Amino acid sequence: YSHDEIEAVLAHELGHHVHRHISKSIVLQMVVTFAGFWAANEVLRYATYQWHMFDLLSDFANLPLLALVSAALSLILLPALNAYSRYNERQADRYCWQSLPNVNPFITAMDKLSAQNLSEKRPSRLVEILFHSHPAVSRRIAAAKSFAAAKP
Repeated sequence: YSHDEIEAVLAHELGHHVHRHISKSIVLQMVVTFAGFWAANEVLRYATYQWHMFDLLSDFANLPLLALVSAALSLILLPALNAYSRYNERQADRYCWQSLPNVNPFITAMDKLSAQNLSEKRPSRLVEILFHSHPAVSRRIAAAKSFAAAKP
């Protein structure tokens, strides 16, 4: 990686700091975790006391149901959490582009990072929405070029 590419990556990471993404993400994860534990508790209480599936709420036989509830909640929440993460990434990208004299080092760094990480440059939109925490590399590069073209 060239010095300019390293500077671009660092500017992107500084964008996360400037926009307070880390602290916001920690708070969001705390809320999601609390809500998940609450929902799991409600399902386990209902299964134990209403359906009489288990003798006690603390019964180890509850663990498969707890795993099922956790997996279901993750499946439901993952697209929303990934959308928030992609939003943060786009903000950090924009901060990077505004901080640098040109976007070319960002573009070449994205190309190199995607090759190094064996990431799919152009995933389907559905795959990106459901599973990706970062925007597709092709979209990030296109956005950087669009930003550069609009820059006076």
